[in-house]
Amino acid sequence: MAVDWVAHNIYWVDTVANRIEVARLDGTSRRILVWKDLENPRSIVLDPSEGYMYWSDWGGVKKIERAHMDGSNRMVFIDNGGRANGLTIDYSEKRLYWADLDANTIELSNLDGSDRRRLQIASDQQPYSLTQYEDYIYWVDWDKGIFRANKTSGENQTKIQGHLGYVVDILVFHASRQEGWNLCAINNGGCSHLCLANPSMLDADGQGRHNCSCPMHYSLNDDQKTCSRKLHAVLRYELLPYC
Repeated sequence: MAVDWVAHNIYWVDTVANRIEVARLDGTSRRILVWKDLENPRSIVLDPSEGYMYWSDWGGVKKIERAHMDGSNRMVFIDNGGRANGLTIDYSEKRLYWADLDANTIELSNLDGSDRRRLQIASDQQPYSLTQYEDYIYWVDWDKGIFRANKTSGENQTKIQGHLGYVVDILVFHASRQEGWNLCAINNGGCSHLCLANPSMLDADGQGRHNCSCPMHYSLNDDQKTCSRKLHAVLRYELLPYC
């Protein structure tokens, strides 16, 4: 689960139905964004200022994928690793971090997939979920506790908290983790329902970065901002007596 703090939307992966969905923070305007060729989607993270979402898939080909936050322009980001979990973004340095559950490692790359490498942490660690704050990457180990290390070198590894039982997630809440801007921040981008960031949709000033979308069973009107409920044709018939 991940929150778009600019447009006030919530995204989540459904590991039973194998799809990625979005809704407003109050649960309204629910829409399915990605459903094709998803085998076992897991962790998801958002980059609202750039208009991208990233998620991991634990299916037959384990990978990390990326798409615009409206579900378009989907691409394979990483396809030669293990089960990626705990995806987190260092927004200031523009890097993606994840835990490889099969190799028991923490990996990182630039947000374009370049400069991929492993963070050097102790060999007895089993990182499961990650978060980042300032100069440190924080992670939870299945049964050892919460740790942190320098986000670039892996040095100064420190146990923050021990004697915890099977912690599976960790998050940092701070204003520095919710910076960035796009036009969805102003009156929901003019959209009646969902304003979804899209880096390929720019206006003349290069500031578009969004489009309007509709919940399920609604369609976008010609103004490209408002939605109307779809009208479904109903077939009526009568059974005539056989003569």
